[in-house]
Amino acid sequence: MYISAGDLNYRQVNQRYTLLEKRDDSSLFRYQSGNFQETITVDINGIVIDYPDLFYRENF
Repeated sequence: MYISAGDLNYRQVNQRYTLLEKRDDSSLFRYQSGNFQETITVDINGIVIDYPDLFYRENF
């Protein structure tokens, strides 16, 4: 399921996440949906740290 952060609408989409690299403090995944793919970084809890060209988490 995809939820739009802008308007909170949702829709069913086919998605695939493939683990590319596991690190001590984060992991890299390839996200694929249709022809779109991106490499995202998540922390040890699975919370997204970096989603290129969309957002990144700032450290406080």
